[in-house]
Amino acid sequence: MKNRVIVEKGENQIRFYLKNGYGTFWLFSQPFSKGVYEWFRDGRAEQEILNFSKWTRNKRLNDTIERIPRQIRYVMKYVIEDGMAA
Repeated sequence: MKNRVIVEKGENQIRFYLKNGYGTFWLFSQPFSKGVYEWFRDGRAEQEILNFSKWTRNKRLNDTIERIPRQIRYVMKYVIEDGMAA
């Protein structure tokens, strides 16, 4: 299964999760923003996030999208790979 980013809306925050064949892993949380939540509401494939091109429309969304690949690499390396080795 390919990497997919899903969100969960909480009280004044959005929680981001990585979902793949290994399970669902928390990436990070940030303060709630309607634009960010609307874009991620139905989940987004990692490739779709990497190909995002509407950078000038929403600064909060841009900052979130720039953060996601770094967090995915961290989870894949230190949580999944190290967890499988243990």
